[in-house]
Amino acid sequence: MVKTNSCGRSDTRPGSAARLALRVELPAELSRWVDDFDHHLSHVVGLAPASRRQYCFFVRRFLAEHAAAGMPERRALFAEWLTAFVRHEAARLHGHSRNKPGTAMRAWLRYLVFRGVVDAGLDAAIPSLPRWKHASLPVHLTVEETERVIVAALDSSPHELRNHAIVLILARMGLRACEVRHLMLDDIDWAQAYIRIGPGKSHRERRLPVPRDVGEALCAYLQHERPASHCRAVFLSSTPPFGQFATPR
Repeated sequence: MVKTNSCGRSDTRPGSAARLALRVELPAELSRWVDDFDHHLSHVVGLAPASRRQYCFFVRRFLAEHAAAGMPERRALFAEWLTAFVRHEAARLHGHSRNKPGTAMRAWLRYLVFRGVVDAGLDAAIPSLPRWKHASLPVHLTVEETERVIVAALDSSPHELRNHAIVLILARMGLRACEVRHLMLDDIDWAQAYIRIGPGKSHRERRLPVPRDVGEALCAYLQHERPASHCRAVFLSSTPPFGQFATPR
């Protein structure tokens, strides 16, 4: 598992990303096709690395399943393979994740059309999975429950100011855990009262205004609790060598 230094913004994290990073072994020729697909996603489509890994993961699984049979002579048979594969993979997943195999295989078919390997129209073989109203709505805390969590962070522990600032940022500004982890001291503009959030899924930088209570919590942590460190990450681990959190978890 390869990681950057303690302040780097790029790493290999446990969980779904690490599972997708596991390469399914393929014959050399098929593996080269997947590598070229990944290059296409990066340089032609402009897809983020995490999405590219996910797409290539499912394509490798599909190719590994049918590598021995080779490319079918009949278009209908190839369509049957696609339909069965997407349904089988989706059945193993939950929620929005059930759409990931179909999305990956559609991207792969567009690539094959681009390369002139197959004719357009095979994407019709990718089944549309049923979605139920409100099925994707997340379970959320009420305002009262959120406030109780914020207060509970002030628990007199050695790192209560850090935890309090993190919970406030999550609750007031809507940042994701990975965005909080990657937040750097240079991302905070104290004069203009905003935080810069680097490009994520949208590939665009964002500037978010800092609410007063968030700013006060950040100041308290930086002035009174954050350990001395060369690392530029705002939030540091509570044990030496006081570096950036290893994962967003």
